[in-house]
Amino acid sequence: MPPVLQELIAYWRSVGERVGRVPSLSDIGLMDIYKIAPRVFIADRIKTEDGAIRYRWRYWGTTLSRFAGVDVTGKYLDETHDEKANAAAMRFYEWALEQGEPHHFSQDVRVIGSQNTYWQYERVIVPLLDKTGQPRHILGVYVSEQEHQTSMAEPVSSETVAFS
Repeated sequence: MPPVLQELIAYWRSVGERVGRVPSLSDIGLMDIYKIAPRVFIADRIKTEDGAIRYRWRYWGTTLSRFAGVDVTGKYLDETHDEKANAAAMRFYEWALEQGEPHHFSQDVRVIGSQNTYWQYERVIVPLLDKTGQPRHILGVYVSEQEHQTSMAEPVSSETVAFS
């Protein structure tokens, strides 16, 4: 596992040990992990009035914006990912929240609108509690060996990401 992913897990575990439970969003300080913050995202689990579960991007680091070609902060997961990618991400996010454990994943990603090019990436997510102690936030970090390719910094025409 790449060091940047290990760093997030180590930080999350150290905060958890300090507070004696799964960390809450308020226990996390991006300045504590400033070296990896450009690769970090935070997603909030939201239950809609009709009972559906959605995730909204609270924070989307600058390296991720460059990688995807768009800043998705404030948007919903289902607005930024195709149906297959949304379902997969939600499954992993829900698992992490239910288990109270980190989740590691590696896959190819295709940013729609960027010449159908695929990039290999890895990511780790960890669950965070809300103010009431309920698991409601996902903190994650992405890394890709190809992230420094100039084509990845080009803006894309669509704000949808698809996973192969």
